[in-house]
Order: sequence, then structure tokens, then C-alpha cells
Amino acid sequence: MAELVPMDCDGDGGLELSKLPDDILANILDHLEDTHAAARTSVLSRRWRDLWARIPRLFFRNHQPHDSSHVSDALAARAARAAAAINLLYVNSLYSATVDATASWLRIAAPLVSRVLRFHNRSLVPEETLIQELREAMLEQRGILELPCFPKATVIWLSLGFLGLSLPASGVFAALRKLHLEYVQFHGDFTLDDAMTPFLEKLVICKSRGFANLTINLKSLILMNLLEFWGLVRLNAVVPGLKNLWVQLCLYSTNPSLVCIDAEELEELSWLALYDPAFVKFNKMPYLLMVVAPAVFPYGGELKIELNKNCQKFLELFSRIHSLMLIVAITPVSASSPA
Repeated sequence: MAELVPMDCDGDGGLELSKLPDDILANILDHLEDTHAAARTSVLSRRWRDLWARIPRLFFRNHQPHDSSHVSDALAARAARAAAAINLLYVNSLYSATVDATASWLRIAAPLVSRVLRFHNRSLVPEETLIQELREAMLEQRGILELPCFPKATVIWLSLGFLGLSLPASGVFAALRKLHLEYVQFHGDFTLDDAMTPFLEKLVICKSRGFANLTINLKSLILMNLLEFWGLVRLNAVVPGLKNLWVQLCLYSTNPSLVCIDAEELEELSWLALYDPAFVKFNKMPYLLMVVAPAVFPYGGELKIELNKNCQKFLELFSRIHSLMLIVAITPVSASSPA
């Protein structure tokens, strides 16, 4: 860990950190990317006592699942000093943070963050383990986290390690432009609309489970990625300004989802999921230029034949497009396999 010590050096071009302007010192502390270490420098000099509060980016590592008081205390101290705006708040919880511990610092952070909020829960858990949990029939319940309203945040990125998530009953994310949610355990219905996020432009929801109904009504949305859901029952999206849509492995033949997408200005569509016209409905997309279609299978049994038929029906939706990407799925054959 890097440490800074104010020094009074004589001659020979020695650097005297204590004589540097405050804005330069704050910039140096900012580049430590460790708010705890930056705050510790306040004991080195009276002049440095409040210097850490001028740092625009805050980075915290949380080792205690049930205790995030060091994050809450630091944020409360920032608020009490009427310090500079927080351009980035990044909290990295190495293990499984509890809902209460997380909610305690989120409530304080909500009015302070002016740009980016990033929270990574269970960051030490391997990706393979999280993917396995995504597909399990029963998953350990870790509680539901209510996200408070961040009126000034432009980007919110949450990797929750399968904490539950709910949105506030009231309030407006007035500045939010990008929302990224992954490894979330949803509980039933989830809705994003113009009343809550009036200027949202990019939405990514991936590797999550527990949806019953996902409803998206956003006029300003330009890009939407929905990747690797588990248990989705119904998707209803009214996104008149959407340009790019990517759906992958969210819809399954064993329990087909009901999908209705209204995106008249769509230009790029990637549909790497089951398509069945009995369950999936698109409105007219007259400006569509690029399509990525569901995979086709040159070999296989009845299921693969049915998937190929559904892919053909998907392609028949589009009479005029500029580019088409078609994925051909071929299972490798080992040398020991019979001819």
C-alpha cells in the first residue's frame, strides 16, 4: 500500500510535499485509489486534516460482511464537511455483504454521488460458482436490498452476488444515464419507467434470476442488453427510441416466456435466444439494419429441427435488412467417436 509523508527536504532538488498546492496534493491522494489510506494522511499534518475530503473518487474494500461502518463513517464525514462532490464511489465487498450493512452506506451516499456508483458484492467468489448458483433450483436467500434514489448519479453499476433488489417507492433518478445490474436475485415484478428514470439511455441486466414480470417503459433508452436470465415469465418493453437490442439465453423452451417488444426505431437486433412466434411478439421495425439470428443446428434430433424451424420463422420477420449474422452450431466429434 502506498503511503505519503509530508517532507521538508533541503537542496539538491528535494521534493517538499508539504509545500505543494492543496489541489495537487488532493490529486495525488486520489490516485492512491484507497480512501482509507488517503484519510490516514490527515494525522501527518494539520494542513492535511481535511485534504482527503477534497478527493473526487472514493474507493473502499469491505472485509466484514456484517459491518460496513468504515464506509458509512467516511461518507458521513464527507457530508459534514460539505466537501467536494463524489464523482465515483466504488465499494468492493470481498465476501457476502448483508442487506443491512449495504443499506447503511447506500442511504448516506445517495445525495452525495454526482456521477458513478459502483458496488461489487462477493468479489472473491469465482465466476464459475456464481454461474452455477444462477442455475440452481433453490438459492440461499440473502435478503432484499432497497436501492435509495440517487438523484445526481449518472451511472449505477451493481453486481450484487444474488442479494435481492427493489427500487424505491418514490423518487426520481433524474441524472441517470446508464444502469447495469448483474447477479441479482429479483423477487417477482420489476419495472423501469420514465417516471423513475426519465433520461436513462443504456440498460444492462445480466446473469440474474427471480423475474416474474419485467416491464420496461422508457422513451429515452438507446441500448438494452438482457443476458442470461433465469426464470423470466413475461417481458414487456415499450422503448420507442431504442437503437440496439441484445437478448441472449433468457428464454427457454421448457418454460417459454411471453415477450412483447415495441421498438419502432430499432437499428440493431441480436436475438440469441429461443424464438417462438406463439410467445414472442415484435412490432414493426422499419429502420432495422443489422440482425443477429438464433443459432441453427446442421445436425441433431427433433429438438434441433424444431429450433431450426423457429430460426427460420424469426428470419421471415425481416424482408429488408442490411446485414445478417447467422451462427451455425456444430458439435465437435472426437477421434474415438464412431463414424
